[in-house]
Amino acid sequence: RLVKPDPVASDVSELHLTIKEFLIVAKGEGLSLCTLRHYAWHLNRLAVWLTSRGVRRPADVSRLLLREWAALLYEPYKVDGKERTWGQVVIKQAVTSARSYLKWLAKEGYIDDALMGAIKTPKVKRRQQRTLSHDQIQALHSACDESDKGKRDRALLGLLLDSGLRAAEVCRVEVRKLEYGVTMGGEKVNRVRVVIKGGNEDYAHFSNQTAEHIRAWLAVRVSAPGVGAVFVSVGGNTPGHPLTVSGLQRVLK
Repeated sequence: RLVKPDPVASDVSELHLTIKEFLIVAKGEGLSLCTLRHYAWHLNRLAVWLTSRGVRRPADVSRLLLREWAALLYEPYKVDGKERTWGQVVIKQAVTSARSYLKWLAKEGYIDDALMGAIKTPKVKRRQQRTLSHDQIQALHSACDESDKGKRDRALLGLLLDSGLRAAEVCRVEVRKLEYGVTMGGEKVNRVRVVIKGGNEDYAHFSNQTAEHIRAWLAVRVSAPGVGAVFVSVGGNTPGHPLTVSGLQRVLK
């Protein structure tokens, strides 16, 4: 059973301890919080499943068990009486998490290197990227009024549309990293230095119109002490604190 397993074991096994250590090492190597959450979610369920098969140490994991677990990811399961299946992306996340953990175990000497090849990362079919029509973009901008919140949302929409930044990336944009009118290739551009997927830094570019929206927002932006994020909450329970991904989702809805 791979869904809703009982995460409470009678005592902590070496398997669970090595997963905890692996996550600590991964965090120290700069893995994103989002990736760490995915690893923890999948690996803890893998550990529960292996424990139910009598495995308490990494050394007890076999190729057969790993392949059985990987095959179970494709089987339907029931939630509230309804039959469901894992999506291709979730299955890939699960296998990728397991392979990263196995690679670390081999490096640390817990298992033989050959065990890493027991399961292969599945290929996920690429889907056509969803886009917004011109009318939808206009409707989003029209929903922003002239209040402080409206000015923030207009700047937020502009940066998202111009730059293509991910949700978490745009929430991390800092005021001190905004640059206006920088000369590049004989032209003046607006850009912001951001931390992208993988923990690296890169530049995201935005239009002059978005630059105007950002300036209008910064003129009324009130942040909590020490907060350098461009986009902060207006009102609510945490005014002046950085906008979160879930907060961004609520803004767009």
